[in-house]
Amino acid sequence: MSRATDAEKTFEFSSPVRLHYGEGLIDGLADFCPGAGQVLLVSGRSSAKASGLLDRVRRALKGKNVEE
Repeated sequence: MSRATDAEKTFEFSSPVRLHYGEGLIDGLADFCPGAGQVLLVSGRSSAKASGLLDRVRRALKGKNVEE
C-alpha cells in the first residue's frame, strides 16, 4: 500500500455563485443547467427525501443523470 502525498490530499474548488430565490423555481431547475448531462445533488441525510423535495428535484431534472 502506498501513502498519499500532500498533493494527493488537497482539494480546491472555485465557482462563481449566482443565487436564485423564489416560489416555483424548482420546477424550472433544468433551465439553470441546460448543457449539463450530470448533476450532483447535496442535501442532508433524510429531510429532502422525507419532505418530497428530492423527488421534486429529480422530476425537474428529468433527462439528466442525478447523483446524490
